[in-house]
Amino acid sequence: MTRRPWILVGLLLASGLAALPASGQVFRYMAFGDSITKGRFEFDPTGQGGYPGRLDDLIDCPANNCVVINEGKDGEKTSQGVSRIETLLDSDDWDVVLLMEGTNDVFNNISNNTIEANLTLMDTKARNRGVDTVHASIIHLDPDSTGGMNGNMVAAVADLRGRIQALAATRNRYFADPWTPLCPSQSCFNTHYHNPPGAVGHPDPSGFDVLAGVFADSIDSKPTPAMVTAVQPTGTIEDTSPDFVWNKETPDDANWYQMRLLDASQAILHDDWSQEVGVCSGSQCTVNLGTFPEGDYTWEVRGRNPRGRSFWRSTSFTIQTLQPPGLPTLREPIGYTGDVEPTFVWQREGELTATTYRLEVSDIGGIIFNQLIPVAGNCAFDTCTADPFAGSPLTAGTHSWRVQGQNGAGAGPFTSPGAFEVEPNLIFWDDFESGGTGAWDTVVP
Repeated sequence: MTRRPWILVGLLLASGLAALPASGQVFRYMAFGDSITKGRFEFDPTGQGGYPGRLDDLIDCPANNCVVINEGKDGEKTSQGVSRIETLLDSDDWDVVLLMEGTNDVFNNISNNTIEANLTLMDTKARNRGVDTVHASIIHLDPDSTGGMNGNMVAAVADLRGRIQALAATRNRYFADPWTPLCPSQSCFNTHYHNPPGAVGHPDPSGFDVLAGVFADSIDSKPTPAMVTAVQPTGTIEDTSPDFVWNKETPDDANWYQMRLLDASQAILHDDWSQEVGVCSGSQCTVNLGTFPEGDYTWEVRGRNPRGRSFWRSTSFTIQTLQPPGLPTLREPIGYTGDVEPTFVWQREGELTATTYRLEVSDIGGIIFNQLIPVAGNCAFDTCTADPFAGSPLTAGTHSWRVQGQNGAGAGPFTSPGAFEVEPNLIFWDDFESGGTGAWDTVVP
């Protein structure tokens, strides 16, 4: 295990020179349990506070930016732990609970069904607050030093170990199992345990070293999660209730994901942890936060497991709801034309939002053409063309036309009608230079 440079880190923090790593603030572990967690001083004269004081030096967390807080309590049963853990969870910002309780229940002949239910409830209370849990089996108990521990109690302890392991697997939690490392054989009680009266089941300093190592191995079984990949939303979107979608890191080591949404002023609109199994399917995760007004936003997401947090993945987007298109501009035909199959040309609106255009052509008798012209295939950037009368010549006379843009938000305004006069066989003479103008004339049949 990597040893943590406590003296150097302490000096830097005291001087204000140490910057927290980009993954976030101090990563906080709550060591929760009974006297085996607390580490009664008479059984641990080193003063290291049981296994939590040793674990602090063993966890290979990123930038050594983690701390283990000992919240063990002498004589506690799981029913008492249910209410106490809730108070502690609300008292600080925790990342992980190291949960090892149940020994005192066995001593008081409380059923394993009740113990399992209480441990499940503790885990649920942590989960509801976005806090992960590492479940630990309770340790071996020495029948020779219990002063009357019967065979049923010994069997109950072994059964409880299996139940806690199954609970961790069912709840998708890490499992720390000091059972074999602390007691590889029956003689282990003379190696890692205190045997004087009143010391039943309490490790000695070497036992606490083993216990801390087991927790550290469980925590370090996977690396700190890598960064995720943002999928959507990005850029400018019209959806006021977007799904926030990201692809999981590779390999996918995170158990939890924290997602934040900030507005243009960087005010936090949402900040919460979600369990991976609750928001992810396969390699993709999705969260919907409801409806938001138009504007600029930033969303961030990072993963976490009991070893640490990933770096943030930050992505910006703008909500801009779609409006009906603006007013196009007619180009041609306007005025006289000798083309009985004219090409209609118009310039698109300022913001190119139309997906189709309605082209309406009339003569003195009324509308003779009224159809939708799609942008695709008929418009090149900001100019559109249409040939509705190809193969069907217009008759001579006065005509008018107008255009209206449309999109998913509705129809925009029609342009004012553009009038044009169709005169077949119209010729333009360009050799009249008087006054710098040309002239139109017709050919007499």
